[in-house]
Amino acid sequence: MDDKQASLRFRAVSRRAHAGVAFSDVLIGLVLTVAIIGLLLFLMAKQSDVLNSKQVGGAVPAASSAVCRTNLESVRSLIAAAKAADPSGRCPASLSDVGGVAESMTKCPLSPNEPYWYDSSTGQVHCQHPGHENY
Repeated sequence: MDDKQASLRFRAVSRRAHAGVAFSDVLIGLVLTVAIIGLLLFLMAKQSDVLNSKQVGGAVPAASSAVCRTNLESVRSLIAAAKAADPSGRCPASLSDVGGVAESMTKCPLSPNEPYWYDSSTGQVHCQHPGHENY
């Protein structure tokens, strides 16, 4: 075999080996890219489910908490009005004695619907439901 044939044969083997490495590199890169995209899609879908469950599951308690605050503000206003209207300046003896307070306004709207705590000596009214103590 002369130098020219050896040189051509070396180039042919070199091209095949080089082409095989390039193909495997492309294949590995493609597999990794698909895996990363799949992982990202999975994580996004999982996070979306978590967010949606928090939004749906948290909407009802949040709305009920807002109703609780509104009820307490209304009851406090009615107690202040009843105290101002009383000639001796006393607060009503119970929430049922406060004019304009409906039965539904005397307890927390969240289950188990605890009745509001009322102190007739001070006129203070508070919710006993966990998390509502400072309303």
